[in-house]
Amino acid sequence: MPMIGKCETVASQFQPESGSRNGALPALATGTSEFVQLRSQGEAYVDKTAEIARLLAHPARYLFVGRPRRFGKTLMLSTIECMYQGHLPAPGHAQVDYDVLFEGTAWGERDPKDNDWHPVLRLDMGDIEAANRNELTMQLVGMVLEQARLWRARGKPTGMPHAWLDGEAECPESPGGLLSRLIAALNESSKSAPLILMDEFDTPLMALRDAGTLTDVNLGPLRGFLRRFKSESGSLHKVIMTGITRKAYNHLLSGLNNAEDLTWDPGFALVCGFSDLDLESRERGLGRHVAAGARSLGISEAELRRQLREHYNGYHFDLRGRGPAVYNPWSLVTALKLLETETGTEDVREVGWPSPWVESGSARRLATNLRRNPDSLVGVLERERRLSRDAISDETELGHLLLQTGYLTVKPAGGREPPYATYPNREVEQAFLQELERRVWGSRASRCLPTPQAGHGLHGLPRAQGALGHMVSRIPEREATQRDKPASSVSGPLQFSGPKLYQSSIVVALKGCHLEGGGHGPQDRGRVGRRG
Repeated sequence: MPMIGKCETVASQFQPESGSRNGALPALATGTSEFVQLRSQGEAYVDKTAEIARLLAHPARYLFVGRPRRFGKTLMLSTIECMYQGHLPAPGHAQVDYDVLFEGTAWGERDPKDNDWHPVLRLDMGDIEAANRNELTMQLVGMVLEQARLWRARGKPTGMPHAWLDGEAECPESPGGLLSRLIAALNESSKSAPLILMDEFDTPLMALRDAGTLTDVNLGPLRGFLRRFKSESGSLHKVIMTGITRKAYNHLLSGLNNAEDLTWDPGFALVCGFSDLDLESRERGLGRHVAAGARSLGISEAELRRQLREHYNGYHFDLRGRGPAVYNPWSLVTALKLLETETGTEDVREVGWPSPWVESGSARRLATNLRRNPDSLVGVLERERRLSRDAISDETELGHLLLQTGYLTVKPAGGREPPYATYPNREVEQAFLQELERRVWGSRASRCLPTPQAGHGLHGLPRAQGALGHMVSRIPEREATQRDKPASSVSGPLQFSGPKLYQSSIVVALKGCHLEGGGHGPQDRGRVGRRG
């Protein structure tokens, strides 16, 4: 594979995951999202290159893959970058050899002649937090200039004056204009069409929305920027975008209509996240870590996999819910990492499995939407086990958000029944109810929730009336009275009429406690124990 730049190519000093020295387990990394860093430091890598190769072989030029936060989207794009251009470090730094970088992976087994080289533009939108048009324009300009400076350091022309890149003169060009300049320059100098990798494209939209400034005027810079992808189609090899959702913004950003949305395509369900096979494989997965964790806990590997599956598996990225079940990679790796130390193992044994995905801040946007319209949550979860198409369309904003952010997933009902939306696993279920408890009921709500056994044998809300009555009777009268006051007289973040909010939160809590077939209260983290 051809390389560019003036860095010396050297043999890597690291040992890939498949060849760890002395049989030692490679470190589990929770804070590394760059492929080169992961591999060069000898950290554990679950091989996703076969799934990514199928993604790259898709005939569409514009692709979008939506996944919840901390689901491996950035690592996927970083891996794609290395597949197309190898490792291009900053001047003065050693370059990891391409063959060594992919040693032990499915991609590394390919004939090098089959590898196609293209320069890559990495556009990370995750750090953009603009509240108005000017801020958005400046941050988009800064993002493109940063890529231009990177390619200049690699010895490539950028099509821009050095004064713009060095900050010696104000850049008068629009973000889209700068992007076109850089694309043309790389095309000319490399004789190969660039590839654009855009990460977390929807972050600027959510920032504007959270600021209450999601208007046509403020969206102008982003619209113009995305339109360049279409106008430059003849000069680009491919555009791959990631984010939480695309459909919710189609009506705002017409430039997205060209992208093929693979979010719900079962053929790409495992491009991010882990499968059961990944937990079993000792060569290209986490099988050896599972074995070590089971020894630490004093349980069988099968039992440990069962517990991990219950807490962190269950995501389905297809609308029928019949595709492979996917683990949240962040939560799973964090949980396994705890078992590497005596303190962590004891904590898991005594307290239960952690909820790292939630504790990392993923619940913030859910809380924001609950404050805005908590009553609409009932319409999402109370559809008689039926997954409405509205749940993934623009019409039901909260339902769409819950599915795309990972708080709900699609599961099959069996037989001829349609698929339905439900919690993917214990971690999410507990987090959802705790957020409702904190935001809607307050700190005293935990004693009002039914025990885990309360729901056993109940099927549907009509048969849960007894449990509802029991729950309501245990809520202090003063608290219930306060919730029934007009919104204007109730202090706190929620500004909705009391009775509807109160009723909705009870219904959602009952659903969350699985009163249709058993479940667990929000305070039950699930202690680790032996099964007979």
